[in-house]
Amino acid sequence: MIFKSKAPKRSRLPAKPEVVELGDYRFYLKRQKRKSIALKSERDALILHIPKQLNARQVSGLLDSHQAWLLKHAQRLQNSIEQEFRAVENSRFHFLGQLCELVYVSKDHADQAARLQPLTPSPNRNPVQFQLQVAVDADSCPLKQEQQAADCLKQWFIEQANSYLLEQLERYAEQMSLDYKTLQVKTYKGRWGSCYRDGRIQFNWRLLQAPKWVVNYVVVHELAHRRHPNHSKDFWQLVEQFYPLTKDAKLSLKQQGAGWINFLQAYQ
Repeated sequence: MIFKSKAPKRSRLPAKPEVVELGDYRFYLKRQKRKSIALKSERDALILHIPKQLNARQVSGLLDSHQAWLLKHAQRLQNSIEQEFRAVENSRFHFLGQLCELVYVSKDHADQAARLQPLTPSPNRNPVQFQLQVAVDADSCPLKQEQQAADCLKQWFIEQANSYLLEQLERYAEQMSLDYKTLQVKTYKGRWGSCYRDGRIQFNWRLLQAPKWVVNYVVVHELAHRRHPNHSKDFWQLVEQFYPLTKDAKLSLKQQGAGWINFLQAYQ
């Protein structure tokens, strides 16, 4: 069963898009065959999806009646856009809930593989707990170095995900008396994990940004689908039986998942 989170998409606006403003925000209208409205971020723009048949007066009424909702969600989406991660030197990211800093090292003086180095507690209360050293070509331009760093960082996350998730799958499969066929770590743009009827369980490597207790919830969630291939009452009872922090983990994914799912997508 797919376990999804929304991610910003590339904008496909018409040549002359309809634009409306509300408060401090500008919305690009996208007319579709639909009955309700939806607000999404598509790269650097706020896109308001509306029913195709609405005229200008009806659009104005829609904005007025949904003003509070639109402003609230526009702020959340705008924050996600502004906080987009760039793989530049000294940028910060999370790994299993711990704050890390990206550090460039020359390929001429370092191994090609990324290396995670713990930091000693700082007297100035620097919140960074680890440094991840990534090898870049010292003679390359900054944009090429950034791409090299992003590629290295992604590969490192995939390797860590394979190791950590396998360990957790084995642990919870034994506790829950369930089995699975294979573990696969995938690059997904809009989901955290999937469980298939043939026993394959897949996870998004971006999940490894979350704290361990959130990652482990997703592991239990997908394993539970081996017994209940749905989201029935029995399914949720099984999940909560083996993972009491289910409600807190779901809330964390809802609040922070958009930022996690967008990690490094600018480099694909």
